[in-house]
Amino acid sequence: MAYIGNEPTSNFASVTKDLFSGDGSTVAFTLSKASTTNGVAVFVENVRQEPTIAYAVSGTTLTFTAAPVTSSGNNIYVLHHNAVASTANHPAAQDLTAVKGTFTGTVDINGQELILDADADTSITADTDDQIDIKVAGSDLAHITSTYAKLRGATPLVFGESNSTGTFQSISGEVGANNLLLRSYQSLTFKNGTSGSSLTDGTTALNIDSAGHVTMPLQPAFLVHPASNQSNIPIDAVADTIVFGTERFDLNGDFSSNTFTAPVTGKYQFNCQIWLGQVDSATTYYQINLMTSNKTYYAIIVGPAFAADGDYWTLSIPVLADMDASDTAYMSILVHNSGTAQTDISTNSTFSGYLVA
Repeated sequence: MAYIGNEPTSNFASVTKDLFSGDGSTVAFTLSKASTTNGVAVFVENVRQEPTIAYAVSGTTLTFTAAPVTSSGNNIYVLHHNAVASTANHPAAQDLTAVKGTFTGTVDINGQELILDADADTSITADTDDQIDIKVAGSDLAHITSTYAKLRGATPLVFGESNSTGTFQSISGEVGANNLLLRSYQSLTFKNGTSGSSLTDGTTALNIDSAGHVTMPLQPAFLVHPASNQSNIPIDAVADTIVFGTERFDLNGDFSSNTFTAPVTGKYQFNCQIWLGQVDSATTYYQINLMTSNKTYYAIIVGPAFAADGDYWTLSIPVLADMDASDTAYMSILVHNSGTAQTDISTNSTFSGYLVA
């Protein structure tokens, strides 16, 4: 027959029928699918029952006001007449808007962008036993699970905007090698933040500038010297601690009370230069000591080597020392018990050290 408008799609749906047998006492029966009170037609002994008066439906439970009579066969039947009557495909050229949805197959975004609302907290989540894979042309680019994340790709992973020459900040690895390349047209900064809530959180621990210079502001390193001359060093058999009252710098705050304390186990380079004045030629020897928890390092000069008292002399100890965490290092001097207590330690003396490895 003729009609006006688009040709309708032919769709058919079967009506679901449930059968039950009354026993004179049971009032609740389980339907084959969820429905509503007015969404089903209920018959007892072929007599249709009035909704809400004779029965009510909640989910899959049909409850009668009074128990249906006993029957040797199925004397109760229910017709689900509010089933979906047809199905149709969503028009491809129209937008689809929904509160939520479940996809059991692949979601294909063909040549378009997947945009998460930047004005709200948005995330992609998976069950704890599952994982999320992001792939480009069948190759894994990002592989994320509840315990770790992998970023893979034949081309670098790019962050941020390019500069005027088109250079990007990127991370990449060489094919067939366990190498990691970090590239930036500005600088890379690593912070020891406590919460990690922002780029400004915490103190900078390592910085690589655009020229490749590496600085570590928290790396243990110090340089100290005496605040005043330490005059007339006693003549005895006991080494006297050298007093360093002025700190030129102490990056990690590890030097205090003339002593350096290692914050971590490692190899530390120490450089000690002690400037002696009014060196007495009658003294058998002068000895400076770098006293560490693991070993003592020495430098010595014999007094009789001088034809007369010397105006000044310098003793040095450069050493790469092994230290455990909380080990200490300090400088001392021993003037042998002969001659005169006239030798001074000048403010030109220095003591420095830093963590190497």
